[in-house]
Amino acid sequence: MRYVVDTCVLVDHMRAYQPARDWLLSVKPQAGNLLYCPAVVRIELLAGQAKARETELRVVLGQMRFVGVDEAIADAAGAYLRSLGPSHGIGVPDALVAATAKVTRCPLVTCNRRHFPMTDIEILVPY
Repeated sequence: MRYVVDTCVLVDHMRAYQPARDWLLSVKPQAGNLLYCPAVVRIELLAGQAKARETELRVVLGQMRFVGVDEAIADAAGAYLRSLGPSHGIGVPDALVAATAKVTRCPLVTCNRRHFPMTDIEILVPY
């Protein structure tokens, strides 16, 4: 299975929240799973993580496939912002995460379901 992972799941993991750790262990890449890390998620994590824990974070990120913002993701994010930004208040980071899920055709794993009102992507709340 392939998943796009939102920032909140990885923050919970770094905070040693057991349900997050359990979910990540259950979808280890060694079991044939693939975890995608959108560019904006990597940025948010590196910006918010204490320098002392950066090495640990980089190990976690190293087990994921980085997904940069290409033309398709940028276009999809722009469409989400145009259609949902005014009514639902979504911002650029969430639009980019959702667009990554759309373009890769993977479920988006998040604990913040309300941040993703999109109806054209699958949302998975892991815990």
